[in-house]
Amino acid sequence: MILSANRLRLGKCTMKLKTSLGFISEKYKEPSVCESCGDEFTCGATVMGCWCTELTLTDEARAELKSQYKACLCRKCLEQVATHDS
Repeated sequence: MILSANRLRLGKCTMKLKTSLGFISEKYKEPSVCESCGDEFTCGATVMGCWCTELTLTDEARAELKSQYKACLCRKCLEQVATHDS
């Protein structure tokens, strides 16, 4: 029983560490699923920024995305919105 509790605690600490390291480098991030197309991708948000900030979206497009989706979209889908929006 004590061994199980220790494993559980170690697992939680490992997950917290991996989540924290994900803000430093994408290689530590768990894959996400794009809400738009369903493809798996890795969110690029780190302390250095994110690839999504390289794309230009109007305020209207940004508001529409926020109303439709709860999480990040893959680069392909976000680029389609940015291209369609320009």
